[in-house]
Amino acid sequence: MEYTPEGSLYSELKKSQKFNEQKTSKVLKDISRGLKSIHSNHVIHRDLKLENILLCNDVAKVADFGCAVNSIFMRKSLIGSPVYFSPEQLNRNFYGSKTDIWQLGVMAF
Repeated sequence: MEYTPEGSLYSELKKSQKFNEQKTSKVLKDISRGLKSIHSNHVIHRDLKLENILLCNDVAKVADFGCAVNSIFMRKSLIGSPVYFSPEQLNRNFYGSKTDIWQLGVMAF
């Protein structure tokens, strides 16, 4: 993994308290690009959260793939950070890559 001297999105947000609309839009776009890439390779991250987004040269990068799995098979397991769980995870229903999109929405909120 490359060195990211700017730290995590969590630590940056903690310093700033909130981002302006332009920075928020840029960060969400960067994360969306990352998700598009991993989803096109049949991977579900399952643990997207502010702490797992690293900043490097003003680019947000998805990190920590410790909970990631192949998305070809639907999952039911509860893994990741409960605050970011999708309704499918909480209800212990089968879920796929859309759970990452839910987690992105939680981060945006």
